[in-house]
Amino acid sequence: MLVYLSTYLLLFSVGFIDSINQSRKNNVFFILVLLLICHDGLRWETGTDWDDYYKAFELCLSQPFDYWEVGYTFVMELIRSITDRYTIFLIFHAIFVYVLIATIFWKYSPIPTLSLFFFYGAMLPVLGMNRQYMALAICFLSIIFIIRRKLLFFLLCVFVAFLFHKSALIFIPAYFLTKSYSSKVYLLWIIVAILISFSGIIKLIPSNFILLLYPEDYGSYVEYVDISFLSKILGIIRKLMWVAFVFFIIKRQKRPNNFSLFFNLYFVSVIGYLLLNGTLFQIIVARGFIFYTVFEVFVLTYLISTLSDMRNKKIYLILIALYYTFLLYKNITYYTDDGYNCFIPYRNVFM
Repeated sequence: MLVYLSTYLLLFSVGFIDSINQSRKNNVFFILVLLLICHDGLRWETGTDWDDYYKAFELCLSQPFDYWEVGYTFVMELIRSITDRYTIFLIFHAIFVYVLIATIFWKYSPIPTLSLFFFYGAMLPVLGMNRQYMALAICFLSIIFIIRRKLLFFLLCVFVAFLFHKSALIFIPAYFLTKSYSSKVYLLWIIVAILISFSGIIKLIPSNFILLLYPEDYGSYVEYVDISFLSKILGIIRKLMWVAFVFFIIKRQKRPNNFSLFFNLYFVSVIGYLLLNGTLFQIIVARGFIFYTVFEVFVLTYLISTLSDMRNKKIYLILIALYYTFLLYKNITYYTDDGYNCFIPYRNVFM
């Protein structure tokens, strides 16, 4: 856990300083991106799905992987034809992911280093989902074309992302989420989603619908998650927490540049969670909506950047950091099975 804790504290410290100094662009950002590339690219036997992806890399030139998307398979086979060192592939993978994501943070985040900290806290527990991580990074890049209103280029990005993971298709509606809405509209959506959730209507939808986003082998993920009424209420409160915090931004007549887009993207994940959590479609909540949930990092960065009271800003930053600490611990320990955890300890290729 020492590697995770050290990285977490370093990212938080730089983000905290930049937030207090209102630093829009700090060149230390690029050093932190390089650090994260090394963090992900030099790992060994660490992260989810390690065995599957490692074995696939080892065997990809001798047996077909028709059940994986062609984009990922092509990149894997290309690198495997050059070298048999899986670390080279992981470094390429890390560079690919972080360059695309860092580009969007640098261009559009009010505090790029703080967004990088939030991103690490939110995404570390999915480290190892190689295909979906690459698809997510490509969809992240497509934000440029949403803001510039270039539909064809946006669809091209989503199509390329689809070649790495089929679930990227869920991101297509993102293009139409740039409009600003009043707080009453968001509140109405929340109320309707909660009412539908507790009505049980979602349970009547055939589970085969999931196959539109996931290939047939994902059927093994589809299982009913029976959660208690109290757990459902607590989950709703947790998910709506950030929405409540940023409502004072939503109420403004003039909102920060691109705030409405990033908030709408995150809000989709909120509504999806309210509707589908604890149903047969839990896999969509956990994996499908990650394309929208990730924009929480922008929402939180906007929240911090718009606070004028320095004392409140520091308190919010510390509280959010503590929240992510709890979330990281909870999500990482989730992968513990018979005393083994794919994240603990962090191993690197030199060990």
